[in-house]
Amino acid sequence: MNRLWITATFRSGYKQERAAPEKVLGGVREGIRQLRSSPIPESLGEKKKDGLSETRSFRINLENRILYGVRRVEGVTVVALLRVCDHPAVYQVADLTMAEAEFFTQVGATVLAQTTESERWLSDKEAEQRARRQRSLEQLSMYR
Repeated sequence: MNRLWITATFRSGYKQERAAPEKVLGGVREGIRQLRSSPIPESLGEKKKDGLSETRSFRINLENRILYGVRRVEGVTVVALLRVCDHPAVYQVADLTMAEAEFFTQVGATVLAQTTESERWLSDKEAEQRARRQRSLEQLSMYR
């Protein structure tokens, strides 16, 4: 299982996607699952060019993408979730932001340490979503 490194840009986009239809949010969750579990996560996305050359774009659907990067650190595959956005927004910033570029320049031990916090954040968000769904189902059952 790959480790995840999640940027603030991705977190912000993920919060915006939560307001999107469940189909889109489900696609984001599925994309994260595939990137986390693939032995070669580079194979799941299209390689970007120019200022984004170290990144790949995972297609969620026709409109939405996850921009990500991959590093191998001390025998561990780390997938950086850089952005979740619509397809044109992948190209709005020609280069990576400094926070996104940090993933490719930081010392390996620092990257591994940050994956723990990133995975905790993602786990918390998934738990919040499950709780919201459960409350919605309970409310629906009250009206039946």
